Amino acid sequence: MPFTTFKRSSREPPPPIPRDFTRIPSFASPIFSSSQARKRVKLPPNFDAAKSLYTALGTHRTLLCTWFQAEFDIYRGNHEIARSRFTECLTQGRNIHQQDIVDLCLGSLADPRHNLDSPANTFCWAVVYFCSVRKSKSLVASLQAIRYLAQIFVALGDEDTALSFFRVALEGATEVDIHPLRARCMTGIGEILMRRGNSMEAKQLWAAAHPLFIRSSQVDEARAVAARLEQSISEVTPTPDPTADQPVATQQDQLTMLLAPDESPRGCQF
Repeated sequence: MPFTTFKRSSREPPPPIPRDFTRIPSFASPIFSSSQARKRVKLPPNFDAAKSLYTALGTHRTLLCTWFQAEFDIYRGNHEIARSRFTECLTQGRNIHQQDIVDLCLGSLADPRHNLDSPANTFCWAVVYFCSVRKSKSLVASLQAIRYLAQIFVALGDEDTALSFFRVALEGATEVDIHPLRARCMTGIGEILMRRGNSMEAKQLWAAAHPLFIRSSQVDEARAVAARLEQSISEVTPTPDPTADQPVATQQDQLTMLLAPDESPRGCQF
């Protein structure tokens, strides 16, 4: 049977996907890495059409569309709508035994950065999320869940437990070399140490986290940790003494040394 040559339709081609939509989000993490991208976000015109098509075909991918809609709602500031979509998606995912959808929704509900619920309720979601991903034997998701719990313990005022959880997650993330997870654990540990007066180790952790955020394109978090470093340095930088034999490093000099480019090999950027 000869091959059939298909002619391109004379209709106008669909509008190109905006640049912001070309990056797929990592597991249970924010879709965009900069506030500017979040402000520009608009659903593609064919998003609802795709959801309708998946629904007509009877595939579970329609739930993935719901999950994406909820993620967009978060960055539009519609937290109540996002939480409702996540819980709806979670229920339907359980009903059709789609563990990947269940884990995605639980991960979003458990992430304290999303501010979808109170710390106590978010803690419950994080525990359920951890149990779920342990059942599916996902190491990366398990480490994410441990970090979520660490952040929640900070919000609840239990810094000793938070520090233990952060260190467990950091050890695991370092072993599998996941840059954003390592950096967020370092940042969390640094904040606790700074409050406890250990500013030197805190600044070292923040300085190590900065290039990891850069490599994984987490622009806002890289800027935040750089600003935190600059603030901490300005608080302790002494006034130069003109009679001293050795000049005191200026605030800018200290910041430049701490944020010097790291030439170590790149790792996973989940």
